[in-house]
Amino acid sequence: MGGNSWMDHPAYTDMDPAKKLIIEELISKTAGKGINETANLIMTTMTLMRNNNVSFTKEEADLLINVMMRDMNDSEKAKLNLMKSMIASGMAGKK
Repeated sequence: MGGNSWMDHPAYTDMDPAKKLIIEELISKTAGKGINETANLIMTTMTLMRNNNVSFTKEEADLLINVMMRDMNDSEKAKLNLMKSMIASGMAGKK
């Protein structure tokens, strides 16, 4: 999903505008950041989402994680993959 081709993904195109804004901001904030800073930004976003009763579907959360991983090196991708299920369940609603 190079460039902004992820914006053509059905999980994004059919998304509520408020969720789109969250994804766009998080992707922008994490671009070029290391895994530790990215993880902190993800956790902050998850808390804000929970406080505002906002959640992503599993497909939306997976899309976000995959886009964030696109510019990471193999070591960072491996670390994010270890956290992937926690992130997805923390951002996705209980459906």
